[in-house]
Amino acid sequence: MEFEPTDLRDLATTVSKFLHLGFSLEDALRKVMATPAQALGMSHEIGTLRIGAWGDAVAFELQEGTFELLDSQGERHPGQRKLVPKTVVCGDAAGELFEPVKRAR
Repeated sequence: MEFEPTDLRDLATTVSKFLHLGFSLEDALRKVMATPAQALGMSHEIGTLRIGAWGDAVAFELQEGTFELLDSQGERHPGQRKLVPKTVVCGDAAGELFEPVKRAR
């Protein structure tokens, strides 16, 4: 998958970029889930697996290798770790993810 300039299309891509910048997986996930939930005043409903919170979750696989990351200026960077979504759970229904469709601009 090739990343496009200003490509912030999904959470996994954003986490992969945080990993490239040296954040731990735990800190990177916190920055894209718990921190935005707190900023929205919704930390008890989203961005958490707390009992009573909304029940949507994604299972990811952390892949290691060499992955191309593109920054907002179009510069290419070789990332070493990439987060890949594998399964989604919405409420009480779980299913395998499909390959995302590229959006027309």
